[in-house]
Amino acid sequence: MKILSDITVKAMMADGYITGVEPQDIEPASIDIPLGSMGWVMRAPVVPAKDSNEPFESLIRRFAMAEIDLTGGYLVPPRTTVLIRTKAMLGAPDGYFLGASAKSTTGRVDVLARTIFENSPRYDRGECREGRRDRVFIEITPLTFPILLKPGVKLTQIRVCEHTVSAPARTETMHIDL
Repeated sequence: MKILSDITVKAMMADGYITGVEPQDIEPASIDIPLGSMGWVMRAPVVPAKDSNEPFESLIRRFAMAEIDLTGGYLVPPRTTVLIRTKAMLGAPDGYFLGASAKSTTGRVDVLARTIFENSPRYDRGECREGRRDRVFIEITPLTFPILLKPGVKLTQIRVCEHTVSAPARTETMHIDL
């Protein structure tokens, strides 16, 4: 696996593979993803079903308890899961994938944050296909105390990675005569 640098990621932005993030959101080896202004309080976590034709936002609405607006800030109680739509639309040529993780500061304040790509049935991973960009959603659950969410807050980061094929490691067998 090879993680692309900020220079390559900025070139991908110029080519239209990455939209909805600002140049200042690009770190040396990752993209910080700011929250958007709209989301949902969820009754259960949800990820897109594999090979489903149902649009992801339709699936979200089936499991949502309420729609929320973060414009003026939204206070999320402990142990409540919200799903926030970001402005980010990410893609890359074939042979790449997107790997996501919570920023280290997010975990230090006892908040779970997971990234969902609208066409991926897995948390924190998106497979790239030429000509397709996926909208990014962030699932957030504060564990200990309430948190105030606002548009622009950055809880997760994404790395653009290149699939690489390496030769299998050489193995040796040792025999010990006791």
